[in-house]
Amino acid sequence: MKKVRDKKEETKEKKVRVKQRKTPRKSTRLHSMQTKVRALVILGVVASVAATILIMITYVKGLVIDSAYGKMLNMATSYGKLIDKAEEEIYDGIRQNSLSTEQFTEILAGMEITGLEDFSYFVVDQSGIIRYHADESKIGKPNKIKVITDVVAAIAKGNIPDNLCMECEDDGERMYASYYVTENKSLMIICAPHSELMRPIIEMALMAGVIALIVLLVIVVISTLSLPTLTPIL
Repeated sequence: MKKVRDKKEETKEKKVRVKQRKTPRKSTRLHSMQTKVRALVILGVVASVAATILIMITYVKGLVIDSAYGKMLNMATSYGKLIDKAEEEIYDGIRQNSLSTEQFTEILAGMEITGLEDFSYFVVDQSGIIRYHADESKIGKPNKIKVITDVVAAIAKGNIPDNLCMECEDDGERMYASYYVTENKSLMIICAPHSELMRPIIEMALMAGVIALIVLLVIVVISTLSLPTLTPIL
């Protein structure tokens, strides 16, 4: 009888040891499942936020460029008409001479464009020579911006283009330009670097990134605290 009892007790001890060995494995699997659920939730949030930011930046970029083009063209047109008026008054309607540097300075001094801090403006006559520029070293020298040269060439052939906005390059730098053709066939030109137009977009992207990071951290905390702890069934 004692042997039978010892054998039964030994069998019970074996069953207990087996259960103890199995329980951690079940717990580990359940913990792994919870981790995967959290990872999928976080991955979904990251993908959604990234896609939203990308779509938003693409849309806003178009709006920013269109808005800047409009402001630059309006300003080029307004100051171009002031040049027209000054030339007509000075030369009594005979538009054969350009204004002097001092006269251009008096007309163009203090130009400001809302939302643009870094921009330049200059005047090119019908022969392609720069008659006014904030950088005085460029005055009296040929214009080197190809698209402006093309416009001057078209005017020389009698093809007066519409007042437009366009992309161009100046000394290898990507630029956006607007121009107005004066009655004297000169060009009133306003240029802004690509980086200047992109500045508000970059600032917005950085802000969106910070907000997205905060949201992600909140999601991680909430998912960690809210997911129920799964208890294995023994």
